[in-house]
Amino acid sequence: MVSGRQSVVANLASLLLVFGCVFSGYGVVGQVAFYSGLIYFLYNIFLQINRRSDVLVFLSVLIFSIYSGSGVGGDAGDLKYFIRYQLVTAVILFLLVFMRSKSNFNTMVIPALGVVQSIVLVSVAVYLSIFGSYDLWQDIRHFVRLNDIGDIWTTDGFYYRVQLRGNHFVFIAWLFHFILGDMRTLKDKLIFMILTLGVFFAGNASYLLCSVALILFYFLKNFRFRYLFLIVFCFVVLVGSGVFDSFANVLSRKFGGIDSSGGARLEQVTTFFNAIYEEGFYLHGAGAGAPYPTGKYGDSGSRTLSHYTELQSLFYMYKFGLFFSFLFIMLVLWPLFCYRDLNRKVFYLFYIVGSILNPYIYDANHIVVLLTLMSVSHENTRRSKYLK
Repeated sequence: MVSGRQSVVANLASLLLVFGCVFSGYGVVGQVAFYSGLIYFLYNIFLQINRRSDVLVFLSVLIFSIYSGSGVGGDAGDLKYFIRYQLVTAVILFLLVFMRSKSNFNTMVIPALGVVQSIVLVSVAVYLSIFGSYDLWQDIRHFVRLNDIGDIWTTDGFYYRVQLRGNHFVFIAWLFHFILGDMRTLKDKLIFMILTLGVFFAGNASYLLCSVALILFYFLKNFRFRYLFLIVFCFVVLVGSGVFDSFANVLSRKFGGIDSSGGARLEQVTTFFNAIYEEGFYLHGAGAGAPYPTGKYGDSGSRTLSHYTELQSLFYMYKFGLFFSFLFIMLVLWPLFCYRDLNRKVFYLFYIVGSILNPYIYDANHIVVLLTLMSVSHENTRRSKYLK
């Protein structure tokens, strides 16, 4: 039985954790908030440990990760990033090994803060689209990029992508509300609409494709002939508004050379395999604090990268080596087999799919998702009427 005081503390820790997840990339305040909330939940999970075998598994894999990311044969790199990657890896391993434990993380904080963040994205994008000018957009974009908090860009002056740090949480909030939420009330439908607009104006292709694929899957699963008119109407509106043309333009630019995001990802794949081949990062990696190997192993070196890459998953393998990375990936996939509840499996699967091609995996977002899975039981999952 959870006391009222414990509930208040859990809610506060949940708020700190999610707030820190969104703003951990902005400075010390966000990181302090995140780890303050995290310590509370890790401690409560620690109190539930009753099997020595699980502890031995966790310690063994943790020691392997420390060795693999120690920089033996490579370069340990920046101490700050070394500690960050090792710490986050240790927390993710802890949660994965003890995944069957219960957590009193308040998941309702996720859509609440997701809505606030979405409103910011939508407001900026709509204002620039309706009232903005080229000069205003360039001034705002310069400010955002100068302070290293993201980018705001457009190809047509109509559809603005407000790509800020912490946007990945909007995608997580959308997944959570659509799959594990409840859209029976007007308030919940409004929340879903705001989160959908947030995902749209976040402008990340992976988010958009995953969201559309998930909606289509459940739409076709519950298809009725009377929906045909709605489909035709939406299609006509999208064509008439120029959204399709704008989206096609964005896709063409994504693979428009080495400076495009698609071209950069292809270059990072080549660089990764060249680095593995030349350095032999199998049992160990380049080091948990090692920077991305810009200008080495056959890449052009035209991009200035340190610890931020589009393919963060490959960069992780570069840091920790192939052997540990494959073991880690197998553990990361464990929640797909740990639960019988299909909703939680779908939620986690689409999080992985939407994150694997982005810089937002194996980090604070991943920790929040794992705690969410541990906090939503099969009995109290508030299933949407669309997912029956």
